[in-house]
Amino acid sequence: MVEPQNLKTSTIALAGFVSAVLTFVVIVAIQVLYLQMESSLSPSTAQSDPASRTDQLIAEQEGRLASYAWIDRQLGLVQIPIQRAMELTLSEESQERLEADDASRTD
Repeated sequence: MVEPQNLKTSTIALAGFVSAVLTFVVIVAIQVLYLQMESSLSPSTAQSDPASRTDQLIAEQEGRLASYAWIDRQLGLVQIPIQRAMELTLSEESQERLEADDASRTD
């Protein structure tokens, strides 16, 4: 066992001080690296104003739902406003029901 009078307190104090300084330097260096990486990733991955982008997407979708457009001219496929599509579907359904009722009455 080491006797207390043989301990070199100056060496122990110096080792403790150097360890504390190195720990502080490592913590600061890691924090600096983290902040640099965060700032380099932020502009490319995060949107500056997500609410305006959402509003823009909703406006585009509403515009598509309310407009006419060609989807495929060769096949004769067109895009029509959703309101008009619902009206056409309802009129076709009611026409089919009338025809089915007439057919059941004549039988």
